[in-house]
Amino acid sequence: MSVNDAGELIMARTKIFISYSYQDERWRQRLVEQLEVLAQAGLIEVWADRQVGVGEPWRERIDQRMLEARIAVLLLSAASLTSRFILNLEIPRLLQAHEAAGMTIYPLLIRPCPWQLVPWLSRLQVRPKDAIPITLLTGARRHVALADVGREIAAIVQRERRGNNLATSA
Repeated sequence: MSVNDAGELIMARTKIFISYSYQDERWRQRLVEQLEVLAQAGLIEVWADRQVGVGEPWRERIDQRMLEARIAVLLLSAASLTSRFILNLEIPRLLQAHEAAGMTIYPLLIRPCPWQLVPWLSRLQVRPKDAIPITLLTGARRHVALADVGREIAAIVQRERRGNNLATSA
């Protein structure tokens, strides 16, 4: 928690890291649109590599943001599950942060792929519910599934905050 310019106590926003393949950029944008509602409400800060500025050391910035995040959203597709950068750099760091610091890993199935055959991934609960890829949903069902992701992430953030409040008041 911190204090703003008016002297009001404010909660730190929970940092969200999005891991995705560039082939899934359009789905990253659609997810961010939903998560921006939570950001505007002061719950989260969303970050993806598109926010690395010109001239910045991109690998260091990605690494820094991964380590700062409390929730990592993995946009799953064959493209992301075959990306050397994601598999060799991002996933090991995120799984390590999950084990060491309790980071929440939030796998979101974007396009059909054999994710069940990936050992580290097959142990995790995948979203949307029933593991139906977002791209197979149409119209309103697709919007509802993405809104559900936002609601579930908000619930995770609020649950963590309650747990932290209980720990600090004890």
